[in-house]
Amino acid sequence: DNYGSGYALREHLGQLGHTRVAFLGWDSGIEILDDRRRGFWDGLAKASGKHVEELNFYSDFSVTGGYQLAERVRRDHPEVTAWCLAFNVPGKGAVDFLSDRGIKLGRDLSVVMIGSPDWATTGANDFTVVDISANAQGSTAAQKLLAQLADPRTEPSQTITTCQLHVGSSVHDVRIL
Repeated sequence: DNYGSGYALREHLGQLGHTRVAFLGWDSGIEILDDRRRGFWDGLAKASGKHVEELNFYSDFSVTGGYQLAERVRRDHPEVTAWCLAFNVPGKGAVDFLSDRGIKLGRDLSVVMIGSPDWATTGANDFTVVDISANAQGSTAAQKLLAQLADPRTEPSQTITTCQLHVGSSVHDVRIL
């Protein structure tokens, strides 16, 4: 549920007072993945009750691209209080940039992420993430592929896997000074 994953994160940030936020993504050209961005900004509208300027930034799908993107967003938009990392590979680059600069997540900048790669929730990392059920997606896709191979007359179908918000320490409440 790409739309629901973005929506849940933005609604969460909005409930904690964040209105100056940035969406850091990947311009994949895949419409269904763009639903992450659409859901993210719609969640803001619900949480804040007002329209806020959409700050969308894109990199290629690489750690290096994410690092460079984070560097640009931080330099050009220091007023932003929270970032949404929409894809884990460039997201890793963004997190590496923040770490290299000594920026403390949940204090200096709030960061949320779509997806839950191991590095986001292990060790000292405690990100607020939306788990997009990657294992369930893979299992469902394999079952559908095997059914198609067993009987080529099998009709294509779409399955939307649910997502789950996991609140970590990477977000602070900006309403509290």
